Amino acid sequence: MQNGERIAVLNNYNQKESAQHKSRDNNVKFGQNSSRYFAEFCGSTSIHGLKYLRERDRYVIEKIWWIIVVSIATVGAFSLIYKTYMKWTTSPIVVTLAKTETPIWKIPFPAVTICPELKSSPTVFNCTDVYLKYLNNLETTETERENYELFSLICDSKLKFLDGNTTEFFNETQIHHLVKDLLLDLTAGSCKWLGVEFNCSSELRPLLTLAGLCRTFNLLDFSDMFDEETEDILNTPRDYHKKIREWSLESGYHSSASIDTYPRRTTLPGIKSGFQVDLYVHDDDIDYTCGELQGFTVSLHHPGESPDLVNFFRVPLDQVVIAGVKPNMIKTSTDLSKYAPHVRQCYLPGEKQLDYFQIYTQRNCIMECLHNYILKTCGCITMNMPYEDDTKFCGPAKMDCVDYAHVHFMEEEIRMEIDKDSEDDTNYCGCLPPCTSLEFDAEVSQTDWNWRKTHSLRNENAKPPNFDFEKGHFSRLTVFYREMQFLSSERHEVYGHTEFWANCGGLLGLFLGFSFTSAMEILYFLTLRLICNILKFGKKVWSGAPELLEKQKNSE
Repeated sequence: MQNGERIAVLNNYNQKESAQHKSRDNNVKFGQNSSRYFAEFCGSTSIHGLKYLRERDRYVIEKIWWIIVVSIATVGAFSLIYKTYMKWTTSPIVVTLAKTETPIWKIPFPAVTICPELKSSPTVFNCTDVYLKYLNNLETTETERENYELFSLICDSKLKFLDGNTTEFFNETQIHHLVKDLLLDLTAGSCKWLGVEFNCSSELRPLLTLAGLCRTFNLLDFSDMFDEETEDILNTPRDYHKKIREWSLESGYHSSASIDTYPRRTTLPGIKSGFQVDLYVHDDDIDYTCGELQGFTVSLHHPGESPDLVNFFRVPLDQVVIAGVKPNMIKTSTDLSKYAPHVRQCYLPGEKQLDYFQIYTQRNCIMECLHNYILKTCGCITMNMPYEDDTKFCGPAKMDCVDYAHVHFMEEEIRMEIDKDSEDDTNYCGCLPPCTSLEFDAEVSQTDWNWRKTHSLRNENAKPPNFDFEKGHFSRLTVFYREMQFLSSERHEVYGHTEFWANCGGLLGLFLGFSFTSAMEILYFLTLRLICNILKFGKKVWSGAPELLEKQKNSE
């Protein structure tokens, strides 16, 4: 190799070495800038513990100590923040007692539904006689058979049909015949409201249930409860009470409503400020074929919903029953409107519309959904349910199907609730309670009533028709509020956005001394201060550290 070539190779090697050395200098300088810049941040920030990491000429064990302390504090703070977040997202709603009591005059008096255990009088239709004919395989007339089949729809226990040939469907005319001609209406001797007697027949609205023909006090009119196209087997006038109603479940009574409005309300607790009715039964009307017990069942519910015949108490014959009522009301904070119904576990007004009922309650929703489930499963409906034209009513041959539907309806609802994300849930009802709900708990006491002792003092007008001193039975029911005020409950947020961020800030402050200002310090050092340092000191000494600036100056 010639000398000129050797010199060229040597120069090229020296240039590469110089470039690599400069790159190492730049790398070292970037590391020095980062170290000095982080040290400046640690000395300036308000976050606890970081200032000890910037101190020079300290033992390594000291810095390791503070690194461990800050790490533990950071992990502890964010683990608790995560738990707070999970609680906020999974259980954001809580039900607590209200801060103030509610007076009873702000809510309606409960609707009182009374159903006689007697279904029909033997003088009208002798169910026992026809039952014995079936039992002894004797011949029955066509009328007896039809009446017996109709009567079997409302009996507590199934009546026997030994030939197995029963009717599947009834039409509206046949159900009308059962209600108007066969079922025994409730007989009331006297009725009182606030200590004043009133006409029982005009104020106790007839109501058809699976327990037979019942009467209800303080129930809303048919037009206020049901849709205009809904039919009523009793053909109840849509304006039964013909009174102005200034009440809704969500808003309560209007401020302009008088005390004497509808649904009725009372201002005072006690027997004299409630509802009282004397109920009458004649021995000749008692028939044990359809039910072993005699007397009356009573259900309390709010005036805008159908009665619950599962939760009830009994009024035996020749006894006085006193029911002291305590309201159970749940309201909902307006802040919960931003949550979905399945999160807050209730429906706000207008969120869920029913096909038959105008007023949404959980009981009305379940009744309507059960109606649709029975119709889908059995091809007919039971006689107590709302219906439209050309609807078939279930006969005795369909009672096993109806019983099956009653049992499996809620099982189907629960299954669809579990699988609603993976299956078609178009038939899922999801009958959550309304966000404002009103129920009534009754404390019942009873005693024997020797009403015959006071028979001579009874007003003749208060005696029911066909009153018989020897064969008659009187029962008295009194319903009243126990207290003048009650403590309602309220749904509200466990954590709102404000409470959540306040909790997060509190945890960060407790463990690290971290605050909003600390976050702004971090943002400032990562953006604005960094840019200003580059503009002021240049890209080579962007940290602005004095020793690096001096070194840069000497190198130049």
